[in-house]
Amino acid sequence: MFPRQASKKSRIEFQDLFYQTLREAGTPITQGASIPVPLQVGLGVRPVAEQKMFMQGNLVQTDHMYDLAISGEASTRSKCPSGEIGYTRDGSFQD
Repeated sequence: MFPRQASKKSRIEFQDLFYQTLREAGTPITQGASIPVPLQVGLGVRPVAEQKMFMQGNLVQTDHMYDLAISGEASTRSKCPSGEIGYTRDGSFQD
């Protein structure tokens, strides 16, 4: 049985949705004065991408003889419960 995998931090990237222009640049506001730039209202954002953050975590001392620490960009090859080969950075292994 495999231990529960710790979740990795993620960074979400967003994209602006449409803008609604309330007043165009050059719209008069008082006698002799006008708006120098358009007055716009954003209509929100939407997520467009997710990046997993693969940074080194803290090393924790355990008393399990099969646990190991993985340093750097390495990963270990393991057999998943489905029988497929997978790769992990989780160093918690069981007999």
